[in-house]
Amino acid sequence: ATRDLVTNRPEQNFVEKVTIVTSRTEYETFVAEQAETVPLYYHPWWLDAVTGGAKGWQPWCALSDDGRVLAVFPLYTPVRGVAISPPYTQVGGIYFSPEGEGGKGAPKSNHGIFVQRRKITMAFVEAMPQFKYFEVPFPTSFTDWLPYYWQGYSSFVRYSYARRLPEDEKDLLASENRDIRHKISLAKQLGYQYQEASTPDDLLRLSHTLYRKKGLARHLLSTLEHTVDVAMSRGQGLLPTIYSKEGDLLAAGFTPYEGSTGYLIASASVGGKEHKAAPAYLIHSTMLALARCHLTHFDFEGSMLQGVEAVFRSFYGEQYLFYRISKGSLSLVQRLRLAYHYRQLHAHR
Repeated sequence: ATRDLVTNRPEQNFVEKVTIVTSRTEYETFVAEQAETVPLYYHPWWLDAVTGGAKGWQPWCALSDDGRVLAVFPLYTPVRGVAISPPYTQVGGIYFSPEGEGGKGAPKSNHGIFVQRRKITMAFVEAMPQFKYFEVPFPTSFTDWLPYYWQGYSSFVRYSYARRLPEDEKDLLASENRDIRHKISLAKQLGYQYQEASTPDDLLRLSHTLYRKKGLARHLLSTLEHTVDVAMSRGQGLLPTIYSKEGDLLAAGFTPYEGSTGYLIASASVGGKEHKAAPAYLIHSTMLALARCHLTHFDFEGSMLQGVEAVFRSFYGEQYLFYRISKGSLSLVQRLRLAYHYRQLHAHR
């Protein structure tokens, strides 16, 4: 009797079969129909830019019986046996479609939606090849990673911050903490100037120094330069800079936008306590500029570093978490191949 009750529940009949396909057409249609809500990192133009072109990633899609796209997974495999997130891409993995849940025969209850998403996740896990190394951060909408756990994967919780953009500077200052307000006031007293660049030269100049000091992979900067060029050519990017009253470059950033959200993908500043107000003034001014472009949200594209997290939190963003799911480890050969891949990715620049 119990078995009959379970199998006869309406939500158990949703999505009788989930088919996993790789289709650029299906993927592009899915994103285009939900362009306002799909995160930047899932848009084909962004993925093409950061991976070196349309062949740099694989557009996996989960289809229902009636052909609706229920979810997508942009898969990036830069070297054989390795699946990771592309450079300058905070999240990837499975992104579920709210539209798919609203189609014919779609679940109406929360439990029904859970059952459907579980089935989709299991279908992706079963369809994808077994990678020697897998490490992908999933979007905040993805919460049920048990199908991966059952297959030997691990997860690590990461945090970021996002917030609504202000209507004006008075509104923004009221929503920033005392330390940030002090730095904004100091920047104005010192005569700091906010400007918007048309090329990434300033950002790259500061980033080269930052990457060298932090021991980061400087060969990735050619990918950043290419991605900036693509975003700016589409009219979907902002290159904010802060200059001193004397004309010295103090800080620079790159904030592409998609839908109603701007993303702080990269930023760098000069060192020294005498210029401590510059990074805060850069973010503050960037948010005001995005608001003037009629965007409504700002994603800090977070960091787990204590000092960086503290700065982002000071802007009173709302904390959100997401899972980084992983399995296996990189061999020495794979590390060398991956480094070579990145050096060649946009080596023509």
